[in-house]
Amino acid sequence: MLKCASFLAHSKKSQMQDMALRIAQFCLQNKDVTTDTQKNSAQFVLNVLANRRAITLAKDKNLLGEKSEEWQKTFLGNLNWIKQEVEHSVWLKNGARLNVNVFQRSFWEALNTYRTLSVSAPTSAGKSHLIKQWILELVAEQPGCSIVYVVPTRALIAEVEADFQSALSEEIKASKVNVTSFPFIRFTDDAKPCIFILTQERLQLLLQRAPRKTDVLIVDEAYKLADDDRGILLQHVIERVTLINPAVKTVYISPLASNPEVLIDESEDNYSERYEDVTVNQNLICAMFVIVVRVEIDRTGREALGQCGRIGLFVSHGFGPFLTAVERKNHQSSQTGGRV
Repeated sequence: MLKCASFLAHSKKSQMQDMALRIAQFCLQNKDVTTDTQKNSAQFVLNVLANRRAITLAKDKNLLGEKSEEWQKTFLGNLNWIKQEVEHSVWLKNGARLNVNVFQRSFWEALNTYRTLSVSAPTSAGKSHLIKQWILELVAEQPGCSIVYVVPTRALIAEVEADFQSALSEEIKASKVNVTSFPFIRFTDDAKPCIFILTQERLQLLLQRAPRKTDVLIVDEAYKLADDDRGILLQHVIERVTLINPAVKTVYISPLASNPEVLIDESEDNYSERYEDVTVNQNLICAMFVIVVRVEIDRTGREALGQCGRIGLFVSHGFGPFLTAVERKNHQSSQTGGRV
């Protein structure tokens, strides 16, 4: 199986990459039934997939054998390791090296080449992480740049803002850069770099109060443009930003969108791509609505037929599906559960 995985890992098809990743993952997670040689072969497969983060995680959890570096000491093994390291690395301005996967390397080059981009990639492919690193590089290179990062929910605002505040903590303390999730007017006249993390509603308020120059516009979860009211508002604020700033660099990011090219026009300055590179295994859980009929015995011994509510979630726990139902009776709710 590991030999098959070593061939499948070179494929461009996501199904083949997924199978290779599952084989390597099985070998590492079942360390009691696999040998050190098999674990090293699994590490080789992960290296071919450019999945260095998985290798690092396996080392941190002590899933690799004691001689996990032995295969790298051979001439061909060392040559392959160095080749993958060079091909899947990005050098930052401060001299640091950023390990990236196949998708991230291609996306990084596109970010530095094109003016308008629309990219689709699977969840956990590293889209947001790469965008954050690219923005940090931009802030270091362009002291007065203004970046607007649009996300659909307040929960995502808190997450993205925390990431930037952590990465730029020293610069924020020294008042060299502003990171905010509110449409503050005082930041619009500041000569320092500013990163706005906003929903479309907050961006609309910012544009109404003080339209300003925007160098980069990032639209995360761009598929939300297809929503009804909020999708229309998102389209409106994007058009306003591009109208005020004709030279703005716009980046649309979507997870697993089949047609990212519809968001941009065909031009030499525009770039769209649908990536399917597999970096993690994903399992889907099917949820369905059910009607559960429950028979109760009252104090007189009569059968009372009651109907439970409408929610039923089936999740496999290894011993068959488990049913959770919500019962409504006498205007009170209670949960019942049992195996079916």
